[in-house]
Amino acid sequence: MLREGRDQLIAAGERGYLSSLSGVLAGALCDQGRFDEAEPFADESREVGAEDDHTTQMYWRAAKARILAAYGLRAEAADLAAVVVELTREEKGFDTQILLLQMADLLEPDEARAALERAVEASEAKGNLVSLAQARERLAALP
Repeated sequence: MLREGRDQLIAAGERGYLSSLSGVLAGALCDQGRFDEAEPFADESREVGAEDDHTTQMYWRAAKARILAAYGLRAEAADLAAVVVELTREEKGFDTQILLLQMADLLEPDEARAALERAVEASEAKGNLVSLAQARERLAALP
């Protein structure tokens, strides 16, 4: 079913939507611990996405960082997570809060603290009480 929808998007020439959707799907599969299934979607998002499509660039990297961490490649995951955190600086949507929360798990404590503090700010600005509570809780738990 997923591949059928993908093929329809490609046939319609809708690569921008496909790249973002593939990145979001990769993240959703990571949320479920289905990293082997997530990886092809993260790779597709990277391959199809335009360099100036920040949403796509954030989501494929975030998913790939989580996949690398699940495979035990923590240093590579942290490097990619740092890029995601940097890319969120240009975004004002809900993506920012969610991705900062996800990437904080992959960063060293000082970098995680900075990411979570930004997640608090972004959550407050958007009125996202769920992300705000999560970010505050995780900040309080840092060493």
